[in-house]
Amino acid sequence: MENLKADLEKVITYIESKEDRISKRKRLTEYEVNSLIGGVPFKGKVDKAILYQGDGAESKPFYAVIDYKTYVKNFREDLLPYGLNMQLPIYSLLLANDERFADAKLGGVYFSPVLFSPKERAMTGLEDYGKTLRLNGLFLDDPDSIAAFGMDYGSDDYVAGTLKTKNGEYRFPGHEASVDRLEGIAAKTVENIQKADGLIKLKEFPVAPAKWSHKENACSNCSLRPFCFRKDGDFRLLGIFDDEMMDDEEMDGEE
Repeated sequence: MENLKADLEKVITYIESKEDRISKRKRLTEYEVNSLIGGVPFKGKVDKAILYQGDGAESKPFYAVIDYKTYVKNFREDLLPYGLNMQLPIYSLLLANDERFADAKLGGVYFSPVLFSPKERAMTGLEDYGKTLRLNGLFLDDPDSIAAFGMDYGSDDYVAGTLKTKNGEYRFPGHEASVDRLEGIAAKTVENIQKADGLIKLKEFPVAPAKWSHKENACSNCSLRPFCFRKDGDFRLLGIFDDEMMDDEEMDGEE
């Protein structure tokens, strides 16, 4: 318990130090959302939503969605066609329908871990936590949004993927997103929700959870696993089955 308390104090201090960079920040935590997505009602809470805006007279407002995890989680866009990894897109759609965000453009969707490994617990300086606590997801590739959110092209210790090479290209491309890409993710999410809603109304509930690696499947974080009658043979292996996915830190070690 003492380790957990100490960890959380470090996390809060680090997050505050980074969010102090954000221009005209308005932070909403445990923000309640209640809206329709594709005609389907949703209700819940978003861990954190941040409204921000540049200092220019003509600067437009943006918003970012952050979900905190007790483990490292990557945003897997390739899972969307299978109806998976929709948490962040759903949050962004719900906020887009909220009157407080009506005039703002989506600037980023992120996961962020809040616990340390024993090795990381021994770190002392705030900057040591960069690789551990940085925001991991997609950010809008827009100079105004990037500057207002306090990102740095010379470092990715705050938001994964922002580091650029001397040639001005992203060193680890894939985290940056155009408006079209974000809108495509939103459209696919709505399509998945409407499809699931239709199947539920038809009372179609096949026991066929998806599995996309040796370590990850749709049941991984389900609280009802101890009571479930699902058998190992019920898993549906996806075409992207791959246990060799590397994160940014592993790629850093290769270069």
